[in-house]
Amino acid sequence: MGNRETLILDKGYAAVRLMAKELVENGADVSDILHHANQVWHEFKAAAMLAGGPVVRETGMYVDQYNAELTNQLIARSARYKNGIDQNRVGHLADKIKTGEQLPPVVVHAKAKAGK
Repeated sequence: MGNRETLILDKGYAAVRLMAKELVENGADVSDILHHANQVWHEFKAAAMLAGGPVVRETGMYVDQYNAELTNQLIARSARYKNGIDQNRVGHLADKIKTGEQLPPVVVHAKAKAGK
């Protein structure tokens, strides 16, 4: 996996985690977070559809319309994801572990600030 792709994934996932953390810190509850996750899902799906994936619409533009079977079929078409994981990402993380590089935590616990 190239450094550019690593930066895109790492920064993208970090941005999503930060968004959820800030939602909680500002008083969001599970409903708020799920609503915004649904919006993010829609944005990903809309971008995929615009990029030329006509069948993407059939997989559900919103999470409540999610067609898991069709979505999984689309994902598995790629050799990278055919085994249900991101082969490139797993390989890259394995290389980091072999070299002793410290990986950032996947889950970061934050306490909500009262009154926000």
